[in-house]
Amino acid sequence: MHRNRCSSGTGDTNSNTSNAVKGGLTSRNSFIGIESPAMGAFKIGKTDAPYKTSTARMNPFSGMLGDYAVIMGNTGGDNRVEFGTRLDHALWYESPDMHGFSFNALISPGQNRGYDNSNIAAGESDCSGGNIPGSGATPAACNDGSYGNAYSASLSYTTGPLYLTVAYEKHKGVNRTSDLPTFDPNDVADEDAAKIDVQYKFPSKTTISAIYENMKRHVPAYLDYQNERSRSGYWLALSQELSASDSLHFGWGHANQAPGDPGQHNTPGGLSSDNAANLYTVAWKHQVDRNFSTYVDYAMTANHGSAHYDLGAGGRGVTTDCHDASNPDTTGFDPNGGAPHCFAGGNLQGVSAGMKYIF
Repeated sequence: MHRNRCSSGTGDTNSNTSNAVKGGLTSRNSFIGIESPAMGAFKIGKTDAPYKTSTARMNPFSGMLGDYAVIMGNTGGDNRVEFGTRLDHALWYESPDMHGFSFNALISPGQNRGYDNSNIAAGESDCSGGNIPGSGATPAACNDGSYGNAYSASLSYTTGPLYLTVAYEKHKGVNRTSDLPTFDPNDVADEDAAKIDVQYKFPSKTTISAIYENMKRHVPAYLDYQNERSRSGYWLALSQELSASDSLHFGWGHANQAPGDPGQHNTPGGLSSDNAANLYTVAWKHQVDRNFSTYVDYAMTANHGSAHYDLGAGGRGVTTDCHDASNPDTTGFDPNGGAPHCFAGGNLQGVSAGMKYIF
């Protein structure tokens, strides 16, 4: 049995310092706004970005090991999901249904007082983008993925059993200077992501979902040797209702190869590193009554030699990231002298069981 949240408290670890209280009142979606059935809704606060919510219905493994966020929206691997997250101090608009069409648009001002976005944004406890000061045993600064302004939008169309959507998100000035031995201002660069998605439910109560996603880090060509953030990927899911109470679900996610690898794990780094990966998930769900359900699932992440994708990305289920290890290198292979570095190239497997009650 697993749970999504452990004990409450701050997120201090061996390699980072966080002042955010896990499971706190404002850790989830929290906002105020105005809404009209004819005009839609305008809201301000903290929310799941439109890029994330546009395909949430295509993820039958949400909150489980093997959640599609292991691959989708996850540019570099590990547990952080850059393009599948909540955005803080945001303003957004949600349109009404217009003959099957709807769209959402959001802007999140960065509020960062550092010209390179290396500071904690005003009003926040941690760096933006899930980047905690000292992440990966770097100096205590926001230089491992923190960004300024963020923009997110989605357009969807629904008619009968068919659902189509496209989504786009952009992060301005993403600071990844911790990937380099010396500071380079060109490693503070924009990152964006786009995806196109389709879902169809057949009369046999079989639902098929497919996503194509492309993510890009806009750095000069001479930095491609350490650019593990630009890549494309796929998601395919099949769900079959077996009865009024039972359903079976299969999922496959694939991360294509990125241009480079910063070489901060047990890899040599450089151009054309074999950092592709596959995710396989299967789950059985049982609806006990209207409010109570249970599930069992199995997941495996099969990393190629330089890839380090996880099983519980985004804090879903049990995470297996090893950035917080502290053993020295005994092989002589790691030029950084050993841990804390995540071990790339591994095949991760897990089985989980859980239950959900909706109040």
